[in-house]
Amino acid sequence: TSSSGTTGSGTTSTGTTSTAAVTTGSRVGSTGAVELSSTTSFELPIVRITVDDDGFSPALVEVAVGQTVEWEAVGPSLHTVTSGSDLTAGPSGPGGDTFDTLIADGETFRWTFNTAGRVAYFDGFTNAVGAIQVGPEVRLCCSLRICCVLCLRFVV
Repeated sequence: TSSSGTTGSGTTSTGTTSTAAVTTGSRVGSTGAVELSSTTSFELPIVRITVDDDGFSPALVEVAVGQTVEWEAVGPSLHTVTSGSDLTAGPSGPGGDTFDTLIADGETFRWTFNTAGRVAYFDGFTNAVGAIQVGPEVRLCCSLRICCVLCLRFVV
């Protein structure tokens, strides 16, 4: 099953990374506007969450804007990955991210988060809940390493 929203995108494809752009320099132009000197693309790792009869593991994850999360069902029961909070389906985060998909043992569902903020989700069968904290875009900390602006931890 595939879903899409105004600020994210869902898929069941099998890649292992998502692409993000990083601004490596900027300057203020003669008009006062910031001019970007160069942009580099790099791969962000996909964050993986499992869902079984005991719930989501991990239930809370932090990702950068543009990063993809993959949920995988484990065990014989069916599960849903449904956006919303308080077990009510619907938009649950900034920009109105909405997803609702059914997954069985070994199946996965992926969603790319393109807006900063917190996105709640739940499993309609087990009533387990979780959340994705989507941080600001990733930036270049120095000429050799990339870190997350939100927590200043290195991601590449």
